[in-house]
Amino acid sequence: MKKETLEYLFFMMMMLVCASYFIIEAYLEQNRPKFGHTTGIVVIAGICISAAIWQASKTVDDVETIMEDMRFDADVFFYLILPLIVFPSGYNMRRKKFFANIGTIMKFGFVGTIICFAIYTGMTYGALKAGWLTKTDPVTGN
Repeated sequence: MKKETLEYLFFMMMMLVCASYFIIEAYLEQNRPKFGHTTGIVVIAGICISAAIWQASKTVDDVETIMEDMRFDADVFFYLILPLIVFPSGYNMRRKKFFANIGTIMKFGFVGTIICFAIYTGMTYGALKAGWLTKTDPVTGN
């Protein structure tokens, strides 16, 4: 399979996922699920798309170039993917309940941030001590 064909396939899959997400979101808005959240759909779709790209890249001769093109791009995430998750949740929330619980929301946000920082710092420190991560001096390259 050519690189251009794989890029076209990836683009078409992304368009299909975006369209299906909006359709599924509208369906779930009318028929509230008893468990789970609609962002789970995005996670499952991402897993399926990643698996499809990984399988398709096995047939390409220049796999390294394809994987370099598929590298995580923060701009794509923050400008294209994150709004699909955040905006429907923000537009569909009940504002009275939100403002009635603003203190609790802020407490969980603050405490959650502190806890996540502590956990990630501990995991990074442990990975450095175990030798799974290394430090590189940008001047000498060591």
